[in-house]
Amino acid sequence: MFSCALTRTFWTAGLVLCLTTVLAAQDMRTWSDASGKFKIKAKFVSEDAGTVTLETDDGKELEIEVKKLSSADQKVIADLKKEMSNNPFKAKDGDPFKPKGTGTSKSTPKKTTTKDESATELRVVKVDWSEAELIPLGASSDEWKLEVLPSGEETQFKSRMKTVALPPKTNFFEGVKGLAINPVAKKAVVGYVLGEPKPQGTTRVVICDLETGKAGTVATAQGQMTPIALHDDGKQILMRREEWGMGNLDRLEVWTLKGSKVAKQVEIVPFAESNGGEKDVMWAEFIDEETLAFSSRNGRVALWKFPEMTPICYFETVNGAVPALSPDRKYIAFSNGEQMGLFDVAKHEVALQRPAPSKLQWPYMAFSPSGKRIGCVAFDKVLCWETETGELINEIPANGAHFHGQIDYPHDSFLLAGGKTLVDIDNQLKLWHYDGAEQLHTAGGWTFMATTDGSKPGALIAAQLPHPAALDIQKKVLTDPSLFVFKAGMKVKLDVNGITDPAARDKVTQSLTKKLKDMDCTISRAIAC
Repeated sequence: MFSCALTRTFWTAGLVLCLTTVLAAQDMRTWSDASGKFKIKAKFVSEDAGTVTLETDDGKELEIEVKKLSSADQKVIADLKKEMSNNPFKAKDGDPFKPKGTGTSKSTPKKTTTKDESATELRVVKVDWSEAELIPLGASSDEWKLEVLPSGEETQFKSRMKTVALPPKTNFFEGVKGLAINPVAKKAVVGYVLGEPKPQGTTRVVICDLETGKAGTVATAQGQMTPIALHDDGKQILMRREEWGMGNLDRLEVWTLKGSKVAKQVEIVPFAESNGGEKDVMWAEFIDEETLAFSSRNGRVALWKFPEMTPICYFETVNGAVPALSPDRKYIAFSNGEQMGLFDVAKHEVALQRPAPSKLQWPYMAFSPSGKRIGCVAFDKVLCWETETGELINEIPANGAHFHGQIDYPHDSFLLAGGKTLVDIDNQLKLWHYDGAEQLHTAGGWTFMATTDGSKPGALIAAQLPHPAALDIQKKVLTDPSLFVFKAGMKVKLDVNGITDPAARDKVTQSLTKKLKDMDCTISRAIAC
């Protein structure tokens, strides 16, 4: 087992970060348009796509195009180099400084204004599951045939992704608690959570452009929420309540960022009819601009209309199961412990299903970047299937490694278990151990690791795993002639549970026991049931 810490030591080994400063707290100054006729006293908030956002001393936010500012002010903007997600401002004749508009809701809104959030019309949705179609899983079949086509360019990162400088922590107890990637938008959203002030706590979020390597303005809101999915427009963020205790990951909200403030659009508790931890939302992904998928802790997987937030259909798996969306967004891989299968997103039906080789506890699913392999972390084992044939490639025991809780698939031949352990699927080798990332997520063939360094700026590191050092280790160990060889005096464990016929299993056990004894090997434990 090898180790690589993503800390300051990792950065000094060749990773150079271009860190920016937080600019939202700039002093008040007088801004002027190019004609000199209109002036206003305000502080700089952000700049995005040629539009500047300013904030007056009474908290009102204004927008103006950079080219309409005086030459002196344009130089100030060029020096600040700060971007944010916002709609471009279209000025008309007259005063170029115009108040920013607020969004509208399609249903009866609840107006919310706090010192941390910009005024917005919050739509609270009550879920009616009777309107959604229940999809039966049906019986398993040994027949499995599927053609996996190359993923569309929109869901893959074709160019090299850039590392993004992240803002430092505001408090020792603040942590990076959420990370969501959208390959279509080529953006990521990072969320920080602090438990103070009690009992509400504080959330900070920042949207990162993975192609330019730039971060937008940090927005702050009351409450403890983390991002779990990012819309294809790169602006709408699906946030989840993030408080300690079972049942406290239940509430979802849709946010957009307005400079340093948060505009909340929708609030929903999708599994409110459940009890305790069964209400928790464990996974979410956008299928497209108008469809969202998420699942509960007790294994209910559902498709939703967006932005209406009404359920379309759902199917039941098993407690603790977490599904996965294919790179082409056509299928959802799932397991109910006894079976694994693929759900067709467009047809709203289970396309393929077959028995699992053994009982899977808390199965977490993932697709490889090409979509041609399906991986699963199930508490004490790692499994991998061929997507097109359903054939089991390997079932690898954990052997002391802690795999449960997360699975990522950075490369078709390598799986990242538990967010740390790199597993060589074909050779059944636990090859490398990554430490130091507070949040890690793989998407579009890239792995993104969010890490901070105390009061210093952090980074959202973009990497392709396995990295060269891991591949060198793999090459070295595979050329070692003693890697897969039994030697005299070795202790071995004999597991013949893959043989289903009891008579054949006993015969194989006796034969292998004799051969191992002839090689002077000691059987420390024989597993057969």
